Amino acid sequence: MTQELTAQTIFDTVVDHLFTQGRPAVAGNGFCAYRGANGAKCAVGILIPDDLYDPKMDNMDNADDGNGYGVSMLLNTFGLLNFLRPHTKLLWGLQDTHDENLSGFERQTENFDLKRLKMWLEDIARMHRLDATNLDNRAKEHAV
Repeated sequence: MTQELTAQTIFDTVVDHLFTQGRPAVAGNGFCAYRGANGAKCAVGILIPDDLYDPKMDNMDNADDGNGYGVSMLLNTFGLLNFLRPHTKLLWGLQDTHDENLSGFERQTENFDLKRLKMWLEDIARMHRLDATNLDNRAKEHAV
């Protein structure tokens, strides 16, 4: 990411990405991944520059416990991602939103339920006092 990394920039980048991609990033084992099949990236994965991504990031024993442990472990294990550390709590929420908004059992082929995704992202915007204008615009583009 070349622009200043603020909470708003992170939120808008993730919103744009998730609505454009339309599906979760899932590894061959069926678990969510920072980098999934067919070039998919999760809510946190889109923030990891390609030159800093390491496939080991997706092999941390499925570390996310729903309480942000996966993000914390990622930041603690891969020190090159320290630029994300000031936004850890926001990243927890965004990763959880990605991971919990799978619409079906066959994760690799399913798309997000965009209405449900929008509701979760609205909650994150409220909790972190972020402007949701970009979210509203993306949702309108997708008739949500």
